[in-house]
Amino acid sequence: MKKAFLIVLPIFLTGVQLTAQIYNRNKTINSVASVSLVGSWLGTLTNDNGLYPQTFTFQLTDRGEIIMASSNGTVAAKGTYSFINNSFNAAYKLFSSSETFAIAGTYDAGTQKLTCTQGSGTAITGQGKFTVGRTGGQPLTVNNGNLNINNNIKPGVKIVGNTTPPPTSTAPQRKAPNYGTTIYNSNTDLNEYYLKKATVNIWTGNDNKEVPACVTVNLYTNISSAYRMAGDNSTTNLVGSYPCDPNATREYAVNSKNTLPLMIAEVAWDVITYTPDYRPGEISLSAFNRNGLSLLIVYSPRFFADAWKIDKVELTVEFKKADGSLHPQLGNKTITFSESALLTEKNDRIKLVTDQFMLPLN
Repeated sequence: MKKAFLIVLPIFLTGVQLTAQIYNRNKTINSVASVSLVGSWLGTLTNDNGLYPQTFTFQLTDRGEIIMASSNGTVAAKGTYSFINNSFNAAYKLFSSSETFAIAGTYDAGTQKLTCTQGSGTAITGQGKFTVGRTGGQPLTVNNGNLNINNNIKPGVKIVGNTTPPPTSTAPQRKAPNYGTTIYNSNTDLNEYYLKKATVNIWTGNDNKEVPACVTVNLYTNISSAYRMAGDNSTTNLVGSYPCDPNATREYAVNSKNTLPLMIAEVAWDVITYTPDYRPGEISLSAFNRNGLSLLIVYSPRFFADAWKIDKVELTVEFKKADGSLHPQLGNKTITFSESALLTEKNDRIKLVTDQFMLPLN
């Protein structure tokens, strides 16, 4: 009897241990399954090789939506996401250009971070990679009764908690000696992207621009020039323009599109004429990534009663390396500004602005 009892006891203990292991395993699985990704996420996006870091932020709602908003709270992109067995997948559309992107990655419960890759269209690679963490701290859980998820996270709300400073330039910086003289140097960074081309398309509405009237278009970075004179407190820097030429004006007909190529003020390199570079840091992508860009359109009528209706403006920028390779996202990027304006002698300009991600703010 004692011998039989001693044989049964280890079997019983083994059964208890197995039951405990199964319980603990199921508890772990259930706890993972209960993790919700609802909330705001913030991190860094780079290209596929880990270069050119940019701030990357989005919201995930309890309705399976991924939302990206500009700094003023305007929804710039929106799509859907799924989260199954720690695998995260999403697809979204960028409203300014109608481009679509796909995301795939995993959630690490230990670090509480999402690590993902991004691709254009249905591809999940080729457009960079990022790691983001929740800006609110600990992960939200489905069973946490203290959280009112439906009230806290709504589509289109302004993203909060982004205290990360904008990315700064990694290109070599140099103070210009003897301001006012022509400065040619060898400051082009072979790993940096530079603005090589900028084109503006303007859609005229139901009031045309007359032949005598003149139009000027200026492109700025929303930072001061590294070569500004002492006492210059300007917060923008002119990097491209389409100058007003009263001897070469033309009509912009009603309901028409007119294309204006901008002249770039600085030179990063020129492999055709071998022109030495000239202040390349002023037109580097790092400079644009600080605070975005501004596009100023100025109307100069020749008769006080003239008016010109603008319905839409598109700015297409091209960023390249010195070896000619295009930037993966901004190699040929079109930014659409939907703000309309009726320009007159007194109301003679419209200013269009983006954030540091090249997303339109108006």
